[in-house]
Amino acid sequence: MKRTIKLLLVICCVAMAVMLSSCEWTWKGTEQAPTKATVKHSWIEADCENPRTCAKCGTTEGEALGHRPEEDDGNCVTDVLCEICDKVLTPGFAHTPFEDDGDCTTEVLCSVCNNVAIGAKGNHVGGSATCVSGEICETCGTEYGKVAPDNHSFDAELGECTECSLKIAIDATEMTPEELNAAVMYRLGLGIKDIHVTLVSTPEVEMFTAIRRALLDVKGLANGSITLTLAGVTVIPDHSTSASDGSAIFGRVSGDVDYTGDTILGRTVTAEENLLDLGSVNLPDVISIGQYAFYHCDYLTTLYAPKVQTIGMDAFAYTGLTSVELPEATTIGAFGFSACVDLTSVNLPKATSISGGAFLGCTKLTSVVLTAEGTVTLGTSVFGASDQCLAENIDLVLNLDKQSEVTDNIWNGYTFKSVQFPCVDGTVNHSFGYTDNGDGTHKKVCSECGYMEVDNEKHTAAPDSYDCICGATVIAVIDGTLGGKTEATEEDLAAMVELLRSYIENGMTTIIVTGSQPAKLLESGYLIPVVSLAFEQLTYVYQDENIDSYWGTVDLIYQDVTEIVEYEFYVCDVLKSITLPKVTKVGDRGFWACYYLETLTFGSVVDDITDNSGEVFYDLGYEIDGCNLVLNCGQLQAAIDYQPNPDTNTWWNTEWKSITLTHTGECDECKAQ
Repeated sequence: MKRTIKLLLVICCVAMAVMLSSCEWTWKGTEQAPTKATVKHSWIEADCENPRTCAKCGTTEGEALGHRPEEDDGNCVTDVLCEICDKVLTPGFAHTPFEDDGDCTTEVLCSVCNNVAIGAKGNHVGGSATCVSGEICETCGTEYGKVAPDNHSFDAELGECTECSLKIAIDATEMTPEELNAAVMYRLGLGIKDIHVTLVSTPEVEMFTAIRRALLDVKGLANGSITLTLAGVTVIPDHSTSASDGSAIFGRVSGDVDYTGDTILGRTVTAEENLLDLGSVNLPDVISIGQYAFYHCDYLTTLYAPKVQTIGMDAFAYTGLTSVELPEATTIGAFGFSACVDLTSVNLPKATSISGGAFLGCTKLTSVVLTAEGTVTLGTSVFGASDQCLAENIDLVLNLDKQSEVTDNIWNGYTFKSVQFPCVDGTVNHSFGYTDNGDGTHKKVCSECGYMEVDNEKHTAAPDSYDCICGATVIAVIDGTLGGKTEATEEDLAAMVELLRSYIENGMTTIIVTGSQPAKLLESGYLIPVVSLAFEQLTYVYQDENIDSYWGTVDLIYQDVTEIVEYEFYVCDVLKSITLPKVTKVGDRGFWACYYLETLTFGSVVDDITDNSGEVFYDLGYEIDGCNLVLNCGQLQAAIDYQPNPDTNTWWNTEWKSITLTHTGECDECKAQ
């Protein structure tokens, strides 16, 4: 207990000593009775916000000094600081600018402090001047710079400038030639390539030369780049061929001489300058085009003149036209389109007079339509001189009334590649029907206009029919019994040969023979059906006459017979195919040396073949690389000797070009189905 009391006493003394020592207490007198001595602080001097303070014990003395703000500069975005401690006393705030005038080169001031809120830019930027305004600044939208009076924004559909409403088309009905010249030059200078001019019906020549001079004087035009439309005018006058005459229209004067113009042209024009840059010419109201009017407009490729009736001499000679369609033109002057070396087609449905040389030198011309009724007069060398023979490259279309004038594509002394006649609708798409001539031929006649395209055409079988498309029988049907006979005569054979020849040579090459027991004739000791024997005899007739065009042409069908006798088809080279729907029995050499036979068809199962010679199917198709065989699928179930091998294309010791099985329900494949 005593130890504990002493320990506590010691601890208390030590703590007191430490506390007193922090402010430097001193002891005076005896150790038994300490007294308070002078205190010694560590002072931090007063500042704007704090009084004088002891750093050790926190004792304060006096007051804080307080902030002293610096002078305000009047700019509301600038902070106000304390001059003593630099602390932000009043923070700055964003300018409140006056209303912006929209001009990016003008400063915008603050409505609070009057300082610059938005700085000015040095210059306006971007934009293009137009015919009604200067450039429009891309930043602020302010117009600046000068107006560009020639910078129009033309709308082709409206036909005018969208800014100032300047018309693209020129109304020259009350203009002088000088005014028209200026108007055309102005538009060309603006880059307008489609020049549209409205004139009076019959303007003075100087109006045409005013346009021509503008085309000559504006530089930088590309060859063939200009489209010229002349509305209202009905007559394009003659172009002079005299170098001293000022009546040039659009073509150049004859020859390569320099040309001195009148007061409108006003200067010498070289031959090179005479090659105007016209690419297209539209003459919607013109009825007559004078001589040399567009002579040597080398780059002119398109002409539109729907009402023109007369084309003068050399009017379009030496131009670049590729096609000509003049629906109302009746008269084409001499050499009117000569030397148009790119011209390929001409359509003149009402032309009745075409003078000499009109298309001379048009070496690419291949299509000409001249469908006017009545007489059409052609001059000398209209389609080229005799040494050029251009007509023989041309497909010509004429009116139907000239059918009798054409023989072997020859008309008016010219031999054409072809001559056709349009139907009532103006096209050559006739609605053909047929009439039977009664001799194995028919005529092909248009039901709309009566045009006969082919006379004595051979009959042609319609699909899945025995008849021709004209209604006549195409597949010949022969009674093999000759009216119920069992025996035939030599006269019967001769008549049958002539009948078969008539059928074959008139295109009736599918022949059906009826009767299960045909009439037969004894030939070299063998009884052979007279029809089959006639095919053999006809082969010899053609051989004697050196005719081989009918080899392999006849498709023969014996629809009722069940047996092919010995030597029945012996050297029948006119046969292309033999079809035997009911035959089950074949005699020795039954098919011998039918060199052009493509296909032999058995519709029933063959189960009896006599083959003493080993030549039942001797050399079938020898001249055409073999014969195809068609068998009933039941042949696969026949006796072993009668079964075909489709994998090797062999049957009855004969190799066939191919073997095809027709499935009729007898084979395993059919039963499985």
